[in-house]
Amino acid sequence: MNTIIPWLEHLNVLMPSGHIALVGAGNGKGVWAQWLVHQAGKSRVTLIEAEPLQYAMLQRTLNALGERVRHCEIHNALVGAQPGTASFFVTSSQQESGLLEPQSLLNLWPNLQTEEIRELSAITLDTVYGDLGEEAERPLGERHWLIIDCLPAGELLRASSKLDLVDVVIARVLLGELQSVPVGASLEEVAELLQQKGMVQVALEATRHPGIGYALFVRDARAALHAQVQTHHSECQKLRLDGEEQAKLLQEFQAQIERLTQAKLIVETQSQERVQQLEQLGKVRDEQAKRVQEHQAQIEQLTRTKAAANKHLQERAQQLEQLGKARDEQAKLAQDRLAQIEQLTQAKAAVDKQSQERAQQLEQLGKAHDEQAKLAQERQAQIEQLILVKAAAEKLSEELGQQLEPLGKARDEQVKLAQGLQEQAKQLQQAMAAAEMQLQERAQEIEHLKKLSDEQVQLSQERRVQVEQLTKAKAVAEKQSQEWAQQLEQLGKMRDRQSELAQERQVQIEQLTQAIIAAEKQLKERVQQLEQVGKAHDHQRNLAQERQIQIEQLTHAKRAIERQEQERVHQVALLSQSKDEGVKLNLAYEEKIQKLVQAKNDADTQLKIATEKLLIKQKELIRLQFELHEIKIDKKNREKIQLELDQAECHIEMTKDILSRWNGE
Repeated sequence: MNTIIPWLEHLNVLMPSGHIALVGAGNGKGVWAQWLVHQAGKSRVTLIEAEPLQYAMLQRTLNALGERVRHCEIHNALVGAQPGTASFFVTSSQQESGLLEPQSLLNLWPNLQTEEIRELSAITLDTVYGDLGEEAERPLGERHWLIIDCLPAGELLRASSKLDLVDVVIARVLLGELQSVPVGASLEEVAELLQQKGMVQVALEATRHPGIGYALFVRDARAALHAQVQTHHSECQKLRLDGEEQAKLLQEFQAQIERLTQAKLIVETQSQERVQQLEQLGKVRDEQAKRVQEHQAQIEQLTRTKAAANKHLQERAQQLEQLGKARDEQAKLAQDRLAQIEQLTQAKAAVDKQSQERAQQLEQLGKAHDEQAKLAQERQAQIEQLILVKAAAEKLSEELGQQLEPLGKARDEQVKLAQGLQEQAKQLQQAMAAAEMQLQERAQEIEHLKKLSDEQVQLSQERRVQVEQLTKAKAVAEKQSQEWAQQLEQLGKMRDRQSELAQERQVQIEQLTQAIIAAEKQLKERVQQLEQVGKAHDHQRNLAQERQIQIEQLTHAKRAIERQEQERVHQVALLSQSKDEGVKLNLAYEEKIQKLVQAKNDADTQLKIATEKLLIKQKELIRLQFELHEIKIDKKNREKIQLELDQAECHIEMTKDILSRWNGE
């Protein structure tokens, strides 16, 4: 040990320790415990001992030092290769009590025996350094040290995943070549394991037994710095890739937002355009209906005019027939009129052809809506001309009436009058042809207007379909808004339910907090009871030691008596008279020895009972600590649930805001 302690002093200057853990602290009077207790209080020290009696003596040792050990923490725990229950072998040598069976150490200690096997709850080195995970980012000056003063050190180190946090390791190992070496106990295994973790062996010190020693391992700073640089480089690379992915995702989200915004604007624009189109279509429909009414009124007026003209023509035809009966010479005139009629028929066919051509022209002109007004004006002029023609026809009929009266007076004038009548009949035929042509044009206009009316009806039906579609879309939107409202109500109910659950859990947390306070109070009381039991145990131990001293004294006295008895045997012949008194004295001494042996057995029994009670109390204390830890974990989980409930409530409020904005738009 004289060579490793100076190494530690130098290392404590070069690599100041932030935390030192000693596994197998014993009663606190060993070399490592004494050095840790009396070293500078800048480092946090953790002392761990599994054997209850040794742990009690460790407590008394530290309590005796007072404020000088305020940087030290002690734990009564068994450090093993894996968490759970492990067998702890109590041997005849306290130094070798631990996880290894005494039979595996017979090559070192031939007389080593097993006194007791205890099943204890074991932890690992990761549990010892459990709080260091949050302190992974430390200043370069801080280090963590580990001292393992038990066997097998290799198994404990192999089971740990936090050796990268430790820079100095002192391990108890087996030296030399033995016939059977326990797994993880040899120097070669420990050195190979720590070499893989970046540590090098700098010192080796044998104990009083040449087969057992302590090895000092220190982390290679250059290799550690290189590994740290590589780690930081990989982390930076990973952060850079994560940043690029986040930037890419952000760009994608922004693009989606822009696309959705544009789509929303397009939808709004389309809706506005459709509203304007509907308004325009409504105006056009009203104008078309008004025009149809006007055209209908004109058609009715023309129909009445035609009926009146037909009536006048019928009257004139009757007059002509009466005149033909009275005139014998009307045959020639009739023939002439037949020829004229044929000519008029041909002229009428030509007029019909022209009317058909004009109808085609009107169909072509009807395609342009802007020319309808001009055509309507022209037709209005034609209607006025027809009215003038009607007036001329009436005037001619009056003149014919005036001319028919003097026909009976002068026959000679009939020829002239017939000629005049022929000319008038020709004019009337032309007027009738013009009237028929105008009527055909009006019929074509009526058909065109009917087509326009049909188109307007079809357009109105299409608009009605669009209106129905818009009505259905509105109904769907209203239904969707109702569904969203129902979902919001359900979310509100869920939020209220979550609030009630949160309140119930808050009540449970308060109850658990009160239970924790009561458990801590009960724990303090039990700790006091344990201290009292420890004091009683110390008192019993002191009594046992005093009785042991008395037994040893009596044993020495017995041996002296035996020697005296032997001397007396040689002096039997000379001291026969005092034989009875010597026998009585011997019996008295033997009775005293038996009483002292009985007292020793009683003291051992009481000590064993007190030890078992102390172990029971310790187990109960460990159980309470475990329950307290579970309660703290449950409290953290409840806080996490409350946080999630708050986030869900924020999400609900955000959803409501979005829906309200959507409904507003």
